[in-house]
This record gives sequence, structure tokens and C-alpha cells, in this order.
Amino acid sequence: MGFYKKDFLIQMRCWTIATITIASIYSDIPKYADEQIITLLKQHFNTMDKGLTYLGQSIYEDNNQRVLQLEIGSLEKKINEHLIYSFNALAKISTYARNPYKKFVVIIHLDKFEIPIIAISKFTCCKAFFVDNTMTEKQWRDECLLLKAL
Repeated sequence: MGFYKKDFLIQMRCWTIATITIASIYSDIPKYADEQIITLLKQHFNTMDKGLTYLGQSIYEDNNQRVLQLEIGSLEKKINEHLIYSFNALAKISTYARNPYKKFVVIIHLDKFEIPIIAISKFTCCKAFFVDNTMTEKQWRDECLLLKAL
């Protein structure tokens, strides 16, 4: 039974990547509403089978800026991998948002700690690193990424 579940997860991941790739090739593809962006995020994260748990998301305004917040569960040893994976997914999927987001917040709940880690980055920085490849990971971490605890 596990074999079929794994095949399904692989197919869902391929479908999500194909959708994003096709959308990037054809710029006249319509932009997605928040509900559709959330659906894409859920599908993308539910195909991940590396200790990452999708816990939810929210969209809100902070100082007249639209914020897309993602909550994940992670293992301590994979926190860096999951941090990069999360911002990468947010940057790539959010480029198709009808109403653009200005900031991303990723709240990471670790398996052995009660206090989550909060990671914040602006959309423009994430897009420069993950989508446009005009920024290095070091530049993104030094200039754009803010980490803090609650």
C-alpha cells in the first residue's frame, strides 16, 4: 500500500513543478487568487517526504504590506534544508499571485523545542535568489533573512 502512496506523492510533486514551469514559460497565464495559491502550497508541501510537516498558512496585512505566512514542522537536523525549501516554494509559487505579497514569514516548529523559530524575508529578495538567480545564498542570508524566536 505504501508503494501507491509514494507514487501518488511523486506524481503530485511533478504536477506542481510542471504547472509552475508552464506558467513561467507563458507569461499571459492568468494570475492566481489567494485560495489557489494556498492550494498550490498545500499540494507542493504534501508531496515532500523528508521530515517536513505542513502545518498551515495565513495571509494578512502588516503596515499595508501583504504577508504570506507559512507554518511547518521540522526536525532539528534538517532545519536549514527545510528553511531553504520553504522560502524557495513561497518565492516560486507566489510569483503567480494576483495580489502580490511583499513579505514571507516562515514559522518553524522543531520536534524537541517548545519555542518556534521565525524566519522573515521580503518577496523581492526571495525572488532575486530563488527565481531570478541574481543573488547568492550568502547574499540572501546576510541581506534579506531575519531569524528570531518568539
